[in-house]
Amino acid sequence: MQKLIFILSISFFWSCSGNKKNGQEPFDTDKWMNGTQAQRGAMYDFLIDSIGLIDKQEEEILVLLGSPDENIPVEDIDDYQRILKYYVDKGDMYVYDLMLFLDKDNTVVATLLDD
Repeated sequence: MQKLIFILSISFFWSCSGNKKNGQEPFDTDKWMNGTQAQRGAMYDFLIDSIGLIDKQEEEILVLLGSPDENIPVEDIDDYQRILKYYVDKGDMYVYDLMLFLDKDNTVVATLLDD
């Protein structure tokens, strides 16, 4: 009987979690583009873990995330040509910068979440 209660409890918990992966909010392009920085923060882990940004072309990034909050040309920083910044609030008193580093071919070669 205890096993049955345990299995039912796990099933209930699993069904209540919906589409979230390990407590992550599923990524939604419209919500990312038009929502708040806190909504972006709720989707950040899913975006990085499940969708990934490395090796995506700038055009793909713009379709997925929309226009960046900042578009910064850089010189003399490794092989990076530009940094796209998106503001993300993960709920711990800081607004972070999701920084996407683009190479000369406009491909994302690195990402960084910086406060």
